Amino acid sequence: MAIIKKHGLLLFLLIAGVLLSALMFKTTGLHSDHTQILDKATKLVQTGEWTHYGNRSTKVGSIPGSFLTAASGLPMMLWYSPYAACAVILLFHLASLYFLFLSGRFVYGHFSILLLLVFYWINPWRVEQSELYNPAYLFLFSSVHLWTSLKMKTQSFWLTYFHVLVIGLCFQTHFSFIILALISLILFLTKQLKISWAGFAAGATTILLSLIPYILARLADTGQIEQKIDLAQSDAFIGRNFLYVYPVLKAVMYLFRMGSTYFGRHIFSEIRFDWIETSWLNTAVTYLFTAFIWILAAVTLYYIGKIIFHFYKFYSPKNTFRWNRKIEYGNDVRFYDYFWSLFLAVIIAAGLSPVEFNHWHFILCFPVIALFLILQLQNQDRVWDIAKGFVVIFLVWNVLAALGSRTHSYKNDYEQQFQEHYHSNK
Repeated sequence: MAIIKKHGLLLFLLIAGVLLSALMFKTTGLHSDHTQILDKATKLVQTGEWTHYGNRSTKVGSIPGSFLTAASGLPMMLWYSPYAACAVILLFHLASLYFLFLSGRFVYGHFSILLLLVFYWINPWRVEQSELYNPAYLFLFSSVHLWTSLKMKTQSFWLTYFHVLVIGLCFQTHFSFIILALISLILFLTKQLKISWAGFAAGATTILLSLIPYILARLADTGQIEQKIDLAQSDAFIGRNFLYVYPVLKAVMYLFRMGSTYFGRHIFSEIRFDWIETSWLNTAVTYLFTAFIWILAAVTLYYIGKIIFHFYKFYSPKNTFRWNRKIEYGNDVRFYDYFWSLFLAVIIAAGLSPVEFNHWHFILCFPVIALFLILQLQNQDRVWDIAKGFVVIFLVWNVLAALGSRTHSYKNDYEQQFQEHYHSNK
């Protein structure tokens, strides 16, 4: 009976995460990040013409490659609806859950899938990214990159191939790919990755071949590549954030925030209760909710800060590169080498970035941070009571964010918005 009850809870959480994502897709408001993808998808469906660049990135031009066109346009050729493209994003999230589970089990044999479903799958940091824009695809790249990194203790053609492929496809999705590339470089330089050079060459060749249409369009200057940006003519330049310092500190802060309930402000301080029409009740609920979320954010931020500071204290500079030691955190130290490399990669990437980072630039970090948090929690006293409490909190929070926040409303119908935007004049 206990086993049936446990499996029933796991199934409930899995389905709940899917339904919450579907609710987010349905209630989101159509905006320019979405239409950049939908423009490419509808062009492919209606004319058969491919677009060989991705979304515009702040101050640095459009993302190279055809990945976003393929990921959105091909499913919409089968079912002409924005929900077809959204379904691919949901599949990416489900696949990321699977690879993160594999990574957790590799690190710790008794890894808890229940805690993974709570603190990753139904976590608002993941659920609120159920949206048709390029950062929403990043969870899978992060989880596969972690899994291949953990497994590359020995040379393997296929592990190396997929490791390189993930970085290359992430490059065609979002410029935060540099975080993954830097992690790989750090792990390689510290001899934590054993690379099959044949696999590396095959992966690099695959990515290069996928970029040929973009390169040809760029060389031909056909006008397909939009928004060519000259950094010299803007206030953006490589290394800008090292000069200003604060953006780097802000980036490090996100490593702590993503282990807490201090979510991005659009689902944190900007949740609205417009669906409560009684004025006094609306006001009362707003104040009570605001007080609750700030108290919870402070408590969870303190907790994640405490365990991360403890980790970095243990990994002091003189101990950082004493690899392959069994430590208190788990059965395999490789994950904690990866976590340390993530910290260094974020600092370097944030410093080199020509623009200031925001929460969506760090989506690649969230699966790793969630796994780190789960590994610390699962042997703590009363962890199941804590998990049950967060099940309720996360389920309610996600529904509230979907019903009314900066980018969501219970009045929205995403399919209707799509039809009005693209076909209302036909």
